[in-house]
Parts: sequence; C-alpha cells; structure tokens
Amino acid sequence: MRRWPDCLPTPSFPGFGLSPVDQAKRSDMEVGLARTRRTTFAENDTVRMMWILEDKQMGAFRAFFRDAPVSVAGDSDDLTGWLTVGATLSPAVFAGPDDCGPTTLTETTSDSLHRLALNLPGLAVSGRDVVIFASVAAAGRDFTRISFTDRSGAVISATLDLRDGSIAFGGGMTGEVTDRGRGFWRVRLVVNTGTGTDVPQLRLLAMPDGSTVSYVGDGDSGIHVCEVSVAEAGNWNLFVRSGPDGRALGCAGGPGWVLMPMAVGGGFAFVEARFKGVFDATGGKGLEWTVTGTMEVRYA
Repeated sequence: MRRWPDCLPTPSFPGFGLSPVDQAKRSDMEVGLARTRRTTFAENDTVRMMWILEDKQMGAFRAFFRDAPVSVAGDSDDLTGWLTVGATLSPAVFAGPDDCGPTTLTETTSDSLHRLALNLPGLAVSGRDVVIFASVAAAGRDFTRISFTDRSGAVISATLDLRDGSIAFGGGMTGEVTDRGRGFWRVRLVVNTGTGTDVPQLRLLAMPDGSTVSYVGDGDSGIHVCEVSVAEAGNWNLFVRSGPDGRALGCAGGPGWVLMPMAVGGGFAFVEARFKGVFDATGGKGLEWTVTGTMEVRYA
C-alpha cells in the first residue's frame, strides 16, 4: 500500500471535517414515518482535508499527488537488481521505516569489498548538484560507506556509524543524518556530478569499523538498506518513496489508495484514503500554501 510521505505534515485543524457515509436507506411513506433499513456494514467516510505546507513541501506534495518522476535510482526499497561485489542481496525479513520492505546486503566469505552499486546514466549532465537519500541499519556490521563516483571518475564518500548516526564526510560532499527508527539512519547527501564522460555510480559498502573497506567476510553479516533516492537538486529535494520506474508511489493523480494519517476518533491513525477529484491550493505569506481537498476513506 502506498503511504503518505514522512516529509509532509498531518492535516491541519481547523479545516478538517468528517462525514460518515449513510449506512441506511430511507423510503418516505404516504402516511406515517419513513421506512428505514440498513443496507451495509461497510465503514466509509468522506473527509474534508486541509494542510499547511511550506513551499518545498508543496513541491513534494504535487509530485506525490501525480506520481511524478522523483529518482533516477528506480525503486527506493527493492535494490535486489543492483550490482554486487562480495555480497548477496535479498528482501529483508522485517519491516523498515513506514513499514517499507528493505533490502539486506549479506557479505560473502571473500577477502574483498562487500558492496552494492547502481549506475546512474540519468545523471548525464556535467556540473549539476545531486541530492542522494539512503536509509541504512546494521545487520551485523556497524558501519557503512556511501560513495558517489562522478563523471570524471572521482570517488566521493561519507562514512556512517550505524550505532549512533554520526557521519564523517569526505571532501566534496555535504549532508545530514536523521533517525528513522527501527535502527535505521537516513542520510541526505549533496554532491556534484563533476565534469567528464563517465557514468556516475552510487555505492553502499558494509564495514566492520570506520576505516576498513576490504576484509574477509563471515557470510552472515551486512547492512539493511531502504529509502534510496537520487535526483538532480531542485526546488524541494525532500524524500518521496519511488517505484521501479523512479516515479513517486503516490496518489496516481487522485484515484490511488494511500495510507494517510487522519483524525478519525481516538487520535491520528493511518487509514486508506483517496482523493475525490483534485485538490485546491492557496498561496500565503512566505510562500506558505494552504491545500484543501475531499477524500474517501475506507476501513479494513
């Protein structure tokens, strides 16, 4: 199930309204009270939504609404088609952030690097800034190195300590780390494509410490990876989950069912919802946006 991005806020109050769908049918009689009978036990609501969004959040919301292209790295969570050295890839046996399905890199027993990599021919222009997202958790190895090979062939890296989220940046790379829960740390990196003709490549390595990149693997340890995204820097640069085609896993232009946080009684909960038509947006001071829309909600 597609899910509301963590970079976007929950609905705003006031501006939120809920109208349960009538579960009964009424027939007026010539004399006396109307005849009323229940026609369904299905729980459905019509919900009037309002969000207050910063300008960059508005960019992410629009991309999410229409399933726009958001990443040249393809699927944000299923990385089993990536290139490997000294490693195997498989779906993780547990849920990651936002209940996504991470990919597990397990090192082989070879004396080598233990990494996964993806060529990025979509970054075909020299001298452009690139924003990279990746969420990583330990699976027996407490360190990972995220490397970017630019169009000149230069390798630019950052090393992340998966125990506490601390990170060491190499020259030419900046970024930040956030705690995604369930043992995952999300890195947001900014790097330049450089100048040349090489195809850029993104790599993630498992490491036993903060400096050793090549070692004899034990055949069991490694790292869990999800929430991977690579795109040229733009106006909003927030993480939005993507499918195999690199498009946002969003509302499909409106009719797509999405797990969304809503107040349905008893606090906010994630429920299945879809838009009834398009949304409306009004700009305010400081490029703040008020977005409204009507949604159908169903309950399993």
